[in-house]
Amino acid sequence: MDQCVICGSTNIEHECVTHRAEEFGVRAVEFLNTPLARCRDCGDEAIRIPRYVQVARQIRDRLCALNRVLTGEEFALLRRELNLTATELARRIGVNPVSVSRWEQGHVPVQQVADRLIRTWTLASLRYAWRDIDRLMQNLPDGGINRVQIDLATGPDGEYWIETHHRFGGQDTAWVMTR
Repeated sequence: MDQCVICGSTNIEHECVTHRAEEFGVRAVEFLNTPLARCRDCGDEAIRIPRYVQVARQIRDRLCALNRVLTGEEFALLRRELNLTATELARRIGVNPVSVSRWEQGHVPVQQVADRLIRTWTLASLRYAWRDIDRLMQNLPDGGINRVQIDLATGPDGEYWIETHHRFGGQDTAWVMTR
């Protein structure tokens, strides 16, 4: 923001902050080094998420890597990213649509089977190989990550380098995706 959209001032200061990405619908996602522009005259603030499509992909990738059952809001985000209605998802996994609603609103925990299905479908939509998805699902509790943090300043020349945080039978990373 080179000019304030509220007051029109060009007296803008820039900094990088840690930002909880609630605009994606989940409180568990945290952006590190988020560009923030603040108007020194009126105090208006605006964050910028560079390369939004790549960041949205990282969010889905990392939610699938969590070493715990997804929360309702995380489950809902992955469902929406798959372009499924709650009713359609319920039909596909053989549950009542009310169950999906209760999971997503946090009234009851997401069932582990539903959690694994939504992760599998999400990783497949991100074009992961089935053998890698299978290995990941087998090793989630011990090999997953415990929180989702995305550093917006990483990568050479501002490009994002995505690396899964899963280890299978040693120290080698299971797969690395770039750009």
